[in-house]
Amino acid sequence: MGLTETVKHRLEVREYADKPVSDDIERAVIEAARLAPSSRNRQDWHFHLIDGDALDDLATVSTSGKWVADAAFVVVVLTDDYPSSGVDVGRAVSHMQFAAWDHGVGSCIYTGIQEKALKSRFGIPLELVSGAVVGFGYPKGSGMGTKRRRSIAEVVSKNRFGESL
Repeated sequence: MGLTETVKHRLEVREYADKPVSDDIERAVIEAARLAPSSRNRQDWHFHLIDGDALDDLATVSTSGKWVADAAFVVVVLTDDYPSSGVDVGRAVSHMQFAAWDHGVGSCIYTGIQEKALKSRFGIPLELVSGAVVGFGYPKGSGMGTKRRRSIAEVVSKNRFGESL
């Protein structure tokens, strides 16, 4: 499947099959993040991979549910808090998600993490912030479907705000 079709139909995967993801695929996902562009080529990030029994520890610092422990592995994208860090984290996460999908591995961004508890539990330096927490694993279902999105006319203007495309 090409990238355009993947963008159109890939869904966030919150339910994972009980199937391990190989170390080679984990490395490919991390490598894709490492190669992502960053503002001024700062590359001011660190990718903290969590897998195995440590996922249960991660679940204890999750506020959005214990389902984070069902992922095959999780990547916490850590960064300094600089003005474009959110953009850079987004680029790295997007690269990871597409690289994972290229291997049939789905993903989901988790938003409910207790920052202080995460740092304490995993020995993460206090000066770093978790820009994203992303779970990866083989989907229980297809991981593909029809997305419910607003129309282009509702979300796009051209030249002057409010003017149709």
